[in-house]
Amino acid sequence: MENIDTLAVIGLVFYLVAQLGIAFFASRFIKTEADYLLAGRGMGMAVLSLSLFATWFGAETVVAPSGAIAAEGLSGGRAEPFGYAICLVLMALLIAYRLRVKGYVTVSDFYNERFGGAAEKLSVILMVPTSLIWAAAQALAFGHILSAIIGVETETALLLAALLLVTYTMIGGFMADVISDCVQSIIIVIGLIVTAVFVVSAVGGWDAAVAQITPEKLNIIDPNTSLWMQADEWMIAIVGSLAAQEAIARVLAAKSPKAARNSCFGAAGLYLLVGLIPVFIGLAGASLITLNGDADSFLPQLAETVLPKAMYIIFLGALTSAILSTIDSTLLSISALIGHNIILPLSPNMNEKGKVLMERGIVLMAGIWAYSIAIGGQSIYDLIEMSSSFGSAGLIVCLMFGLWSGFGGRAAALVTLFCGVGAAYIFQYVKEWETGYSSTLAACVIVYIIVAGIEKTGLFQRSANPANA
Repeated sequence: MENIDTLAVIGLVFYLVAQLGIAFFASRFIKTEADYLLAGRGMGMAVLSLSLFATWFGAETVVAPSGAIAAEGLSGGRAEPFGYAICLVLMALLIAYRLRVKGYVTVSDFYNERFGGAAEKLSVILMVPTSLIWAAAQALAFGHILSAIIGVETETALLLAALLLVTYTMIGGFMADVISDCVQSIIIVIGLIVTAVFVVSAVGGWDAAVAQITPEKLNIIDPNTSLWMQADEWMIAIVGSLAAQEAIARVLAAKSPKAARNSCFGAAGLYLLVGLIPVFIGLAGASLITLNGDADSFLPQLAETVLPKAMYIIFLGALTSAILSTIDSTLLSISALIGHNIILPLSPNMNEKGKVLMERGIVLMAGIWAYSIAIGGQSIYDLIEMSSSFGSAGLIVCLMFGLWSGFGGRAAALVTLFCGVGAAYIFQYVKEWETGYSSTLAACVIVYIIVAGIEKTGLFQRSANPANA
């Protein structure tokens, strides 16, 4: 092993030990389920903005777009970082304030209060797989980093990554997550700026870097892909994550509804500004290394090529920060949904210590599931799009109608949630339509309106009454 690799390993180990230290420190303050899942609901706007930014700013923003953009130009980045920044703005405008007012623990609590217990359980069944896939994407990105550093196969590195990520999350809970997010946000920004500076130097200065960015690379529309398909990819980014428990957990942990809303605006601004850095790196640094068909490995390889030893360790810290801050939130979200909305209603007398132990056990199970998905060999981008599109259309339609109107009830929600899964399967996987997600979203809106209209006539109530049979 070369010296740079040895130093990188030492630096990475030191960073991970520090993260574990934060987790152990935070664990001292965990007494209740609310402590473990929401850090006591005392978070202000500034802290939550950093935390939400760090959670959103994961492998799909750092590793995936830089390589895809290096290979294909700006169109290769699909909707990064613009689409997901718009998603955060919409979350601020449409969701954050209203959910925080209610004081829920999870977004599934909303479905329970507004549409009933069956809708609550079904929402959990739909959201857990998407969170697992998202966690798998982050674990896969971390596996690429470890593989590049220690020189082992990606499969072995992925196993090590999963063990580290699950251990860290189990111990510290949401409080450790938020504390780490604040530190990680700073490291992410520093690491990416340092990398961008050295990329500019490696290509011969600022003028040479700008010269690398030819007009065709700046075309956000891919001429080889239909406009309908590209619009659908943007729709997945903008709409597909609006109901994500990972982000909504931060909204629910805010000390006030106003802080919840403003934190989404703050996170959107940070996400857009910082997200443009890996975009620039991909555009300017494409000529520095050969991709060899693996776009997901572009940024780690580029950093190793252009950065001095100390700077490379900072970069690894930034990349690790981006991944850790996302995956611990994802695993905690799975734990909250399964534990709070599925298991606790079956064990209403469970004490707080038992609740925390149960939530930690679910984190372990979720880590094993995510590892199983990641080992399947999908690319990071494919996993991210799958996580944003699977079943989310029905969830979002019910969330929007439920938050902003009294139109529609239990039947409308249940039929729409099932429609979101069925239509996604047919349009996206069987028919493979270019507008699969958009078509699924439209189908869910139509179904909700129709069933809610029938509900309003009282037909379902009359049909359920034996006297009317």
